[in-house]
Amino acid sequence: ILNVKHILRTFHEAKSNMNQIIIAMRFLLEVVTVLALIATTFFKPFKLEKLFFLAFAVLVVWVWSIYGAPNSPKTLTGNKRLILELGVFSLSSLFLMRGYSFKVGGVYLLLCLINLSLIYLLKL
Repeated sequence: ILNVKHILRTFHEAKSNMNQIIIAMRFLLEVVTVLALIATTFFKPFKLEKLFFLAFAVLVVWVWSIYGAPNSPKTLTGNKRLILELGVFSLSSLFLMRGYSFKVGGVYLLLCLINLSLIYLLKL
């Protein structure tokens, strides 16, 4: 009986650690999104394109702070939040494809979709 209790406790601890890793990965993706978009302004040769990338980064931060931040009074939930998340990460992926390469944007999108799937499947 002690072994079963120990196994269950170990499983619960492992699940808790995995949840923390998934949430930490999400935070890193959000930070990387903004930093990568801002960094793109240093690589683009055309001023209008630099301005466009910077404006999109500011828009992402503004929208996310109002509707996506956990402590915001206007935080979206359910399907509306999912649409916000898919929209922000998809558009950011397109911007990263344009600003860096198709591969960078694709890997970013894949990581976002995996993370988003885990968050919704595990109800985090």
